[in-house]
Amino acid sequence: MSRRARPTLRVLREDLGDGWPTPFTRRAIEADDIEAIQPLNALDHPILQTASSSFTDDPADDTYVGPIASVRSSQLLEIKSGQWRGGVLVERDACWVVAAGLAKGDHEDRDDFYKSLERQEENGTISALLPSQEDRHALRKERASAIIEGWQLEVQNLLLDAMRTVAHGGDAEISIPSPDPKAEDGECFASITIDVALPESTPRWSRT
Repeated sequence: MSRRARPTLRVLREDLGDGWPTPFTRRAIEADDIEAIQPLNALDHPILQTASSSFTDDPADDTYVGPIASVRSSQLLEIKSGQWRGGVLVERDACWVVAAGLAKGDHEDRDDFYKSLERQEENGTISALLPSQEDRHALRKERASAIIEGWQLEVQNLLLDAMRTVAHGGDAEISIPSPDPKAEDGECFASITIDVALPESTPRWSRT
């Protein structure tokens, strides 16, 4: 299960109205077609790319600026990309970009990323930024799809190797592993036998 940083759906819908290199992703978000842009940890917005590279599968490799000082009710870790800023919440098995915005006016502008977070901290509304049940459901679906796709690719490779083995005749036994990531090593989902018998060669006659 990848813990690489991903945005919450609220961040996609509310915080990242611009900055996308192509219009496709923004159109999909506006149409609420989230499946069309998954995996969310691979989106091409500058601040999301920074988040994805800053919080990878190994926590020891995490890189970030530091905790956002104005937020005390939750620990949000700061990331930067040009004028863009982001706040990342680290959980046991996932990292979430829960806030994103622009640094403006030497942090005095009302729309400045840090000023916005400061107001939410003072108003007691920071919790509204945290991952929702919708976010967690989308993550579970995405991980399930990744497991199935990986299993299908493994099965295809096993079948391809077997077909190469019997290309000139013979038989091969294939044990298909279980797609369940919690299955014990060696647990078999199905067994397939391929038996290839080539037709006897027929003489070729040539006319001289």
